[in-house]
Amino acid sequence: MKKILSLLLALALLLGVAAAEETAPALQKNLVILFTSDVHCGIDTGWGYAGLYGIREALSADNHVLLVDDGDAIQGEPIGTMTTGEAIIDIMNAVGYDIAIPGNHEFDYGMDRFLELAEKASFPYISCNFNKEGELVFQPYVIKEFDGVKIAFVGVTTPMTLRSSTVSSSTASCRMRAAKACTPPCRRLWTTPAPRARST
Repeated sequence: MKKILSLLLALALLLGVAAAEETAPALQKNLVILFTSDVHCGIDTGWGYAGLYGIREALSADNHVLLVDDGDAIQGEPIGTMTTGEAIIDIMNAVGYDIAIPGNHEFDYGMDRFLELAEKASFPYISCNFNKEGELVFQPYVIKEFDGVKIAFVGVTTPMTLRSSTVSSSTASCRMRAAKACTPPCRRLWTTPAPRARST
């Protein structure tokens, strides 16, 4: 009787796993995540933004593609200084960025100016620890969905940001808090194996 019960339990477990695999969404195409970091207005450095746009377009023919910037894009070269960052935001809009996270040099033109630039961006800036007067300035995360599969991006800004950029006095009420309790409500798709018992 015990053997029959064990077989029935095993069969039920296998059927449950098979059903979960059948109902779980799956990507129909590969997902390619392109990211830039510390570009510092280097519009012609390496591939350059024009080359990046071409790469994105080529990959988009057969793949899902996301383009993410990891900060420090708008400061560093004359094109950024002369336009206080606006020219770079215009270029990033044209290239088709999906998400950006503020780095410490995004604040080099002053807090108010960066917030103006963030409004001009056609993509969202995200940060789960950048706050002003106790309130988050940007959404802490963004969730993208492809073929029913949800992918979360959490923005975390360098805690030393306000002390490592040439910011103005308008940042006095701003803080970089600890990046806690800002994870998106995602369903965990795997389990952590139990620790193996030590032999004595």
